[in-house]
Amino acid sequence: MKSNLFYGALEQSRLEGGVVERASVPLFQMARWETFDMLRALAMVFVFLYHYAGFLSPLTQGAPWLDAMEELVLQLGSIGTNLFLLLAGLFVARSVARDNFRYEAFLARRVIRIYPPYLLVVLAALLFWLLFPAYAKFRPGATPFSVFWENLFLIPGLFPQRPALTVTWTLSWIMAAYVVLPLPLIALRRLAERAWWRIAILSGVLLVYVVLACYTSLGSPRVGYLLAGCVIFELVTIAPVDYAGHRRMARMLLLGGTALLLRIAVQTAGAWGVYEAARRVLSTSLGLCGLSLLAVAAFIAQLLHPLHYYQFPWNPIRQLGRIGFSFYLLHGPVTKLFAFQVLYPLPRLWDKPYAGWLVMPVCFLAAGAASAALFFWIERPLQRLGKAYF
Repeated sequence: MKSNLFYGALEQSRLEGGVVERASVPLFQMARWETFDMLRALAMVFVFLYHYAGFLSPLTQGAPWLDAMEELVLQLGSIGTNLFLLLAGLFVARSVARDNFRYEAFLARRVIRIYPPYLLVVLAALLFWLLFPAYAKFRPGATPFSVFWENLFLIPGLFPQRPALTVTWTLSWIMAAYVVLPLPLIALRRLAERAWWRIAILSGVLLVYVVLACYTSLGSPRVGYLLAGCVIFELVTIAPVDYAGHRRMARMLLLGGTALLLRIAVQTAGAWGVYEAARRVLSTSLGLCGLSLLAVAAFIAQLLHPLHYYQFPWNPIRQLGRIGFSFYLLHGPVTKLFAFQVLYPLPRLWDKPYAGWLVMPVCFLAAGAASAALFFWIERPLQRLGKAYF
């Protein structure tokens, strides 16, 4: 049976009384997208490697091949952060498209799920700094109380202030998107019923924003990834199933990977003098195109080869994707605590410049274990609480 992604991309079969029935579910009405988990897991790994490389770089200086590898890892980390922003925009667009969408309920569920784990980690970071002042990140004149209130309202990121957690700046933009972005998307869906009109309007707004952000100080060009996520949602929900072919998926993977490699080349080429703003436009555009193509290719892969997570509850990709937010909060503090307090005092471990990368899997597993505890004990109960009341 042929259908399209709007009316039902994933056909599930069930056996009732010996009769096989096939039911199509609208893509944006599905309870969970497998593609979200795949892309979120990939972004999570990139961001972890980025912060881990930043920690190790002072210890590995002098080894040219390690410096080159760490520079590449740092570029991949920024791609991971951009992917998080893109997925946030896609999630907002997907939520707004649902028939039962209510803005107040959507925002309440986001706040209930995100704020308590975030504030818990912020308080833990402040406590750690009080116990180990040498690692404190207070700016001159700041107090633990003022830092807590600044991070409570997610001021770092939206404004140039140093956050308690490195990831606060990204979270500030994502929360701002949850508050602001649904309103114009609701209006857009009412004014432009045809998806192609919405795609054209969103793409035009994205282009104008990126150019203005690169040539002025109106905002960060990376916020454009939130709008790109909205465009991708519109694209993947109108494309026919015939569009989901292996050749087309391979071409998108090739073009997307090439665009990201070119972005890395432009980023590492240094400043362009009077053409620096043009370089920023080119770099941002390559990143937007590359991640957008890879995201659409991931959706095609879901259509061609469904993972059926419900059949494999302990699928590692599914678990990485599910604990993505908790991992995003904890991977930096846990890695630094583990490295500073457990690994760094062992002098033999650091005799070789590459030794730090040998213990990287241990740090990743430690961060994953702490994140799983935060997710299953705090984040998931809060998520269920939000769904029950809103």
